[in-house]
Amino acid sequence: MASVMDLADLPPPPVNSFNHEGFMRIKVFVNEEGLADYVELLESNFAEDYATTLVELFKSAKFRPGVSGGKAIKSWRIVEIDYSSS
Repeated sequence: MASVMDLADLPPPPVNSFNHEGFMRIKVFVNEEGLADYVELLESNFAEDYATTLVELFKSAKFRPGVSGGKAIKSWRIVEIDYSSS
């Protein structure tokens, strides 16, 4: 898994944005040091301000870099966030 962040580490969704349910997919380009060089929102049904908050959070998050031949490499990751009751 790319991210070392747990869903519990994310800020809670705003009470009025939806009924505490929603999803978001982002694309992250992780460099060899595990830092996000690029973050793109792919889709979301969160309120725009909350989605922006999460994107900014992932821009400063630490990831595990990809590994090839025992060496850290740059890689793309898709991160999905799903707040659902099911």
